[in-house]
Amino acid sequence: MRAVPTAIRSVTDDSGNGLERWHPQPSQVVGPAVAYVVTDMLKGVVKRGTGRKAQALGRPVAAKTGTTDDAQDAWFIGYSPQLVAGVWVGYDEHRSLGSHATGGEVAAPIWVDFMKKALTGKPPLDFPPPEGVVLRSVDAHTGLLAAPECRDVITEAFVQGTEPSRYCSHDGVPPVESPKEGEEF
Repeated sequence: MRAVPTAIRSVTDDSGNGLERWHPQPSQVVGPAVAYVVTDMLKGVVKRGTGRKAQALGRPVAAKTGTTDDAQDAWFIGYSPQLVAGVWVGYDEHRSLGSHATGGEVAAPIWVDFMKKALTGKPPLDFPPPEGVVLRSVDAHTGLLAAPECRDVITEAFVQGTEPSRYCSHDGVPPVESPKEGEEF
């Protein structure tokens, strides 16, 4: 959903009487299934990628890390079903943070500390998949459906109808089509 941001939500007189109130008019910009698939990919950033430090929260989160050229800026944008927050680390003047400064290394720990406090007392919810999303076990290296010989299997979300139809193969044999309805692999 998208809503025009505003800094002033209401205007009152000196007695506290409401004079004007802003009511956001959100509009849908992407369907729920596509939004969920993107969130699932960003959960992968935390599970298997540059956002691993966010696992310290011990709850489902999705995130994206970032680092500019010469490590002048590092950032971490992440969210849970209850809260979105971002952290930027850098200098006011353009200079490097150092060769090892990345969003996952310097911004993520700050984000984790903030989120721990901000989510205290809130249950660790996961992102519920909407209608039109299917989960499939796939080979992490090829993105194809996981076959018995696949060693690095992950679960990925797909908009229904876009999931892979072939199985991976790591023994030099080309991938095979997935079984038809009622057939076994």
